[in-house]
Amino acid sequence: MELVLHRARPVFFSDLKPRASFVPLILPHLLERCLEYIMSVSLALGVLNMAPIFMLDGEHALGAFLDLLLPRWPLPRRQAVSRVVLIGSSVLFALNIVVSAIALITSL
Repeated sequence: MELVLHRARPVFFSDLKPRASFVPLILPHLLERCLEYIMSVSLALGVLNMAPIFMLDGEHALGAFLDLLLPRWPLPRRQAVSRVVLIGSSVLFALNIVVSAIALITSL
């Protein structure tokens, strides 16, 4: 066996062949690439879901975080802080989407 460096990963060449002749040799690489894309999309959706934006899980996580961080503050004050953070982050998120859509349209 010969060791060759490719993309900073060791790649081993051998005389192994698939048992079934209809299975393409590139199939393991394609499956690995597909799973990498699925994993990165899933991770991105999870991070986006935890953003403190209205109607996402980050809204509830922010409330719990403020309850832990500021337990002595009265509830109406914590809710006001939560509302300000949620409005600010929701506006930033909406502006990001609008600016990205404008950039996409003007690049066409």
